[in-house]
Amino acid sequence: MMRTNTGVSSWRPNFHCFLVPFLVAFLALLVSCESTAPLTSDQKALARILADADSASSSDDYAAATKLLVRALVLSEEVAPSTTRQIKKRLCDAYLDWARSLYWKSKSENSVEPLAEAIRLCAKAAKVRPRSKRKCEAYAARFKSDLRSINYKNATSLETIDPGYKEREYQFDIFLKQARVFRRAGNYMGAKDKLQEALRLNPYSIEATRELRGVMRKVAAAGERRALADKQARAAEVAWKNVNPIEQTGKKSSQPDQAPAVDLRSRMESLTIAEIDFKDAPLDKVFAILEKEIRGKLLSSFKLNCEGFSPTDSKWPPITFKAEKIPAYGALKAICDGVGLSLDISGDAVIISPK
Repeated sequence: MMRTNTGVSSWRPNFHCFLVPFLVAFLALLVSCESTAPLTSDQKALARILADADSASSSDDYAAATKLLVRALVLSEEVAPSTTRQIKKRLCDAYLDWARSLYWKSKSENSVEPLAEAIRLCAKAAKVRPRSKRKCEAYAARFKSDLRSINYKNATSLETIDPGYKEREYQFDIFLKQARVFRRAGNYMGAKDKLQEALRLNPYSIEATRELRGVMRKVAAAGERRALADKQARAAEVAWKNVNPIEQTGKKSSQPDQAPAVDLRSRMESLTIAEIDFKDAPLDKVFAILEKEIRGKLLSSFKLNCEGFSPTDSKWPPITFKAEKIPAYGALKAICDGVGLSLDISGDAVIISPK
């Protein structure tokens, strides 16, 4: 490919294309001199150095090629002064070839060190052959411009301005995934907390904002259902009820389900279940067993009211729970907390709803 005087983008190093013709001409000169005088050891050494320089340039080893050409330049001044100017030109071109290879290396690695070295090589090339100073300065100016661009890009990059942004993105993704797990399980308050943590790390996330808006609608709907249940429970408290007559001393009440005037939670806390042993049991089955246990020992009208969810839904995880001599309220509370449900008692109503 042809080289331009100042362009870099269209150039690829082609060192041996210039050295081979010169080397052939030099060897031809030495051969033509054999008729008059045999080759001296220094002339033979110069030929070997130039051949080694050609081999090094063919393998893109510009450091070795320039060192060999410097040796050839020193030796040519002693044994073949007529070739000195051509060797200087070739050494100048070798420095420029090396500089341009470093330019492409800096492009691929986005690094400033190769460009700084390329600028120094341009200065060496201009010093070796002052006639090429203008071309060397043009390359050096191009390299300096790219060097400033890379320095500016590195100084204004996100990694430099905000070193901790990658860690925040990682934490943001974790909070977002946790919020989605809570939302699918019906734990809307847990999902809300995780989404708020995610927005604290990235306040401009449209995705997290949209999901938080949806979760808050679910929370508001659950609150409305709970308020309605409380209202119904309060209405049941003031409703007219049949009052049993006062029992005579020594006679047993004919209604075994009649309990003393104590709130339902206290009665559930005082009721001890001898043993509970669930292993991968469905949530609806667990509620049914506990409801039957409490109903048989406390109130025949006892019932668990599930608001805002269905215990038969497959999204609820299986329950594994084992305990001995545990209060009925404590057992029910522990199971509800384990699956993200809220247990409320209002009057004689036991209400279970998503948090």
